[in-house]
Amino acid sequence: MKRALLILVATSCSSTEICLEEGEPTRVNGCTLVATHVYADLLDIESSCEAPESSLHDDKWWGDGAPPPGYSVALGDCLLLRDKFFCVADMDPPQLCATYEMPTHGGVLRRVKPAD
Repeated sequence: MKRALLILVATSCSSTEICLEEGEPTRVNGCTLVATHVYADLLDIESSCEAPESSLHDDKWWGDGAPPPGYSVALGDCLLLRDKFFCVADMDPPQLCATYEMPTHGGVLRRVKPAD
């Protein structure tokens, strides 16, 4: 039931969407994401919230050390990037949508409101 709710939320937003391009590092909420492979129903992603923004266009966009491990996400799956949840809203082109924000001092998740 929760998964169905997240899919509905992820596909219903507009101005909070972030488009990903295969192989291109993208900054999202202070983290860097790279869609390493885009399939019809799956995205392979690498991400780092430790990488400085200044290394976004470097060959080693993740900063010092080993590259981050990859993982796969499908339509409706959500990622926690720092204090916000971003869900896969579309696969063609791949888009993430901010859905919920973590409270700063306890409490419940807050829904992210689309920007005007």
